[in-house]
Amino acid sequence: MLSFLHGRYLMEKPVTFRSERQQIVGMLHIPERRPPWQGVVFCHGFTGHKAESHFLFTRLARHLAAAGCAVLRFDFRGSGDSEGDFSSMTIPGEISDALSAISFLGRQRGISRDGMALVGLSMGGYGAAKFGIKYAGKFFFAGCLSPALHVPASLEDSTILIRRSKELAESIKQMFGFPRNAQWNDNSVYALLDKASSTSLPYFYLSVGSQDGFVDIIEQTHFLATVLRKKGV
Repeated sequence: MLSFLHGRYLMEKPVTFRSERQQIVGMLHIPERRPPWQGVVFCHGFTGHKAESHFLFTRLARHLAAAGCAVLRFDFRGSGDSEGDFSSMTIPGEISDALSAISFLGRQRGISRDGMALVGLSMGGYGAAKFGIKYAGKFFFAGCLSPALHVPASLEDSTILIRRSKELAESIKQMFGFPRNAQWNDNSVYALLDKASSTSLPYFYLSVGSQDGFVDIIEQTHFLATVLRKKGV
């Protein structure tokens, strides 16, 4: 499949790979210029998909490919074209899917070995932040678009979570609930930042709209920026 952008024809290749024995469907954007190519993985948000609303991921991936990057955008299990039931989605499952996507892109011929970039929207933005901090040596850039870094104190007030995925709500409670447990310490970006070396952290790009419907996302994005600055990022 070819797309045309900025006077260039860009290769777009449907791909599949597996996560925990289930099939994940993605789209691989291959640049026109010769390799090595910088690898970029896109992680969509809760209830999202590999194209995202208004084709945000599709358009952004094409622009990055035109600039010489190889981009993989994919559907988490239970979303889009990937195998699985959305109601069974959990945070550990999403993490497994993202790791499988990163591994898949890293195995492709022509991908630079100098580290990858991660870009995520909403819950995918949380994933980009977490991986950028926890596995800092593997990534040189983490792009967090309206990242869902903070879970409301009362998940019962979140009608989307309860209506669409009770398993996800329970998974979030186990990871981020109080008192802080081992799960929380292993998955909170702030807990991870406390232990991270500032010299190993990647570049971070944080973006959130002032009219975002979730006030917590606006506040937490600004807070993360403050914490990163204090770490010297």
